Amino acid sequence: DVEFGHEENRYIWTARGLAYQPDEPLAPSWYFLSRRLTAACYDPGGAAEKDLAAQFADWQAVAQWVIDVYREPCWPTAEIQVEVDRIVDAGMGFEEKVRAVAEFAQNEIRYVAVEIGKNRWEPRPAATTLLNRYGDCKDKSVLMVAMLETAGIRAAPVLCNSHYPVDPRVPSPFAFNHCIVAIPLEDTSEVADFEDAVVGGWLFFDPTDPATCLGQVPWNLQGNRVLVGAETDSVLVKLPYPEPEDFRRIYRARARLREDGSIRADVVVIDFGGAAAYMKYACRTSPQKDFINHWTNRLSETAPSVTVSGFSTGAAGDSAWASFTMESGRYVQEAGGLMFLRPDIFRSSEVPVLTAEERRFPVWFGPPQESTTDITWELPAGWTAEVETPEAERECEAASMTCRTGIEGGTLRTRMVYRRNGRLIWPEDYDSAKDFSRGLNQINGQVVMIRRP
Repeated sequence: DVEFGHEENRYIWTARGLAYQPDEPLAPSWYFLSRRLTAACYDPGGAAEKDLAAQFADWQAVAQWVIDVYREPCWPTAEIQVEVDRIVDAGMGFEEKVRAVAEFAQNEIRYVAVEIGKNRWEPRPAATTLLNRYGDCKDKSVLMVAMLETAGIRAAPVLCNSHYPVDPRVPSPFAFNHCIVAIPLEDTSEVADFEDAVVGGWLFFDPTDPATCLGQVPWNLQGNRVLVGAETDSVLVKLPYPEPEDFRRIYRARARLREDGSIRADVVVIDFGGAAAYMKYACRTSPQKDFINHWTNRLSETAPSVTVSGFSTGAAGDSAWASFTMESGRYVQEAGGLMFLRPDIFRSSEVPVLTAEERRFPVWFGPPQESTTDITWELPAGWTAEVETPEAERECEAASMTCRTGIEGGTLRTRMVYRRNGRLIWPEDYDSAKDFSRGLNQINGQVVMIRRP
């Protein structure tokens, strides 16, 4: 229980005898797990106490507050009209107009947060942000709303929280720390490509996140409740999680095992959907040496003395890729005249094995994602390989893994598909999560026995 005390202008909440909170592996973020206190502060100004208690009686009242605070900053001006005329052609359709304005707000206005005084909650006028060419999340969103209105498209500001979930039981504007944009859709067929960011007839977009394209929800907002600043019956909306296919990665490699135990592999990594958006952003903003260091460090977890060369990147449509050549001096292990090869060069034992008898918190294997690994190994002439487990499958409510490894002539091929759907496994179903984590690491640790002639 929480005790409350009030001494003049001091408000004190005290909780005693709190239970120990274990740091369990594969637990959700503490932002999700922790208890918190939400307080709404106000200036009484002589009003009756009963009126103060009802200041934000429901989320409609909070939405009206958003409307009132954001109405004037969203006013279009002649300067905004000139900019919209420059980037939006009269012959454009709805989708083309929205995309042009979204890309302008996202890429042409720098994110700079100067949140002093009332600017902590009140955005600057859209015309000021356009003139400055910088602003915080509120400023960028307000400018985008004003530009869309100028282009003949209705839009509304949206308050959200990028750190922790919003409690629907406590209507308050102080529950939010971020602002994005929502566009009402009359005909959802016009934006079929954006369906992953459409909820309740609203298309949501974050002009602050430089790596998220129109039609995608930033990872730190997925599943969170947001407040649309519009006069509607249901203003608190829960943003969707993507499907695993929307964040997809493919690892491909043609690897050669040399007689001295070293390896060389030609690698291609291809991302799709949201994963591709992040890779495209990294390609625009990061030097190539950062990519090389990333993959060198990543592959060093499974391949000692690894080197990366011939690195290149590219993008087209909904995909982005990186290709390179890797070499490792002593990849295989030897014992008693035999050699042991780990067929998956990409995966380390990154998923902890759950061993505790009981569980306090839910198990979370991660956000929705799908990864496919396809590796072909060429063995030296006359060498043979033996696979102990040619096929393996593991599945639980939150994730699944399939693995197929086979040998034909001097060629060894392994293919793995790992899917996470972002769901939680609650403590009462802990045994299924424990079994899956054990099976997953058995697959990750698979080795192939190699015999010399």
